[in-house]
Amino acid sequence: MQFMGKDKARELSSDIFQGLTEHNVNDTLESNDAIAGTLSSLRDLTISGCGNIVSLHDFLDPASVSTIRKIKIDGCTSLVSVATGSACLEELEVVNCPNICSQRFVEPYLRSLKVFNSGNLAHNINCCSLTYFAFSSDCDTIILSVPALWELRISDCRYLTSIRTGGIGAFPSLDSITFYGCVKLPTLDDFLTADLPAVEKITVSGCPVLLSMPGERFVSFPSLKDFEVKWCPRVNWQRGLVLPSSLQILSFNDCRDISIVFPSCLQNLGFLVSLNIHHCQGIKSIPGNVWQSNLLSLKRLTITSCPNLESIGGEEAIAKIEYVKVTLCLKMKDILRTPPS
Repeated sequence: MQFMGKDKARELSSDIFQGLTEHNVNDTLESNDAIAGTLSSLRDLTISGCGNIVSLHDFLDPASVSTIRKIKIDGCTSLVSVATGSACLEELEVVNCPNICSQRFVEPYLRSLKVFNSGNLAHNINCCSLTYFAFSSDCDTIILSVPALWELRISDCRYLTSIRTGGIGAFPSLDSITFYGCVKLPTLDDFLTADLPAVEKITVSGCPVLLSMPGERFVSFPSLKDFEVKWCPRVNWQRGLVLPSSLQILSFNDCRDISIVFPSCLQNLGFLVSLNIHHCQGIKSIPGNVWQSNLLSLKRLTITSCPNLESIGGEEAIAKIEYVKVTLCLKMKDILRTPPS
């Protein structure tokens, strides 16, 4: 399908044109002249490689595209603002738009937001209906006022030094939290001190300067089932680690000396099914009564590359655990047991 612009033909790709419900704007479309007032039933819109677009709000005519539910923007290098003011937009994905500059991003009806390599869009997000947020970009501060959030994924943010809750104090629906590859992030205290009654999974990985997280209050997360910390070699556990009885999976991998909190953190974990310990130099021994009195549901135990570990209480103490792998621990022999087929 072709539309004529002011001085040359402008095109809308027709390969995904399905009953005026889905469109792709290619790199020849530089203003909204071609689409204004013509696509009253538009649902999905992809804008790719449009180097002259500065503001999404100015580019789109609200009257003509008020039915848009989903927008993807890719490679619009001059784009500064993606705010639309739409009462219908539910999903927004912004990729490779490095000049986004946002002091405060407000989209009250947005439910899903994905941002990759696109400036500081997460600097201050105030989206009361947002349930999914994935962010990977060069931004030093993230402020989230998103009380309806279900899933949060922050990854490969090379300059991130602070993530805050925007003063809302609680995320009543937040189920899954992932921080990965945030190489300058020093603490998670500000975010993880929020009220998180529904959180089931917390993963913190590849944060080499991370010093602290409020492990002493994790016991107040009554739904937590999966807690993993790996490749965070500077975490200081002096404040303690107290885990809720709901926990089912616990993993440590190269996260400094956890002997300060281990094995005491295993108390009252009657539903723990899987325990994984890798590259933890400080652990010297694990008493046999830990397996027999605290971890009655444990089915899988993996311990590797713990060079100072001398004992785990004897093989009799772990006899009821179905899968056991203890390898590359220089001061004790390998143990490998798998369930019978």
